Amino acid sequence: MKAVEKFGGLDILVNSAGVYPRVKFDDTTPEIWDSIFNVECERSISLFQSGHSSNERRGKGCIINIGSIHAFATGSTDLFAYGCSKGALYSLTMTMAKHLIRDRIRVNWVTVGWVLNRE
Repeated sequence: MKAVEKFGGLDILVNSAGVYPRVKFDDTTPEIWDSIFNVECERSISLFQSGHSSNERRGKGCIINIGSIHAFATGSTDLFAYGCSKGALYSLTMTMAKHLIRDRIRVNWVTVGWVLNRE
């Protein structure tokens, strides 16, 4: 990870990458599913692993995953794969939090929702 190489460590990792295609369940292809889960989950694991060795050596660190209300709100029919991926990211966050606490690395989830822009 370039940040670790350049600065000698990583104090905080904010994982906010995401894709938000509006696709209903019946229209969700394996390609759409894979592309969403690749960004939301697979890349998150890669980031965790990349920063973990630096944080572990230093005995501290914080990972913040930017979540979504769609991880819990199952009513949106056109965000099927996105909601599932955020649910998986939430589970990943909780599991990593339990796993990394031994290394004094906090893993947190921030649920965000809609923001009304009045401009």
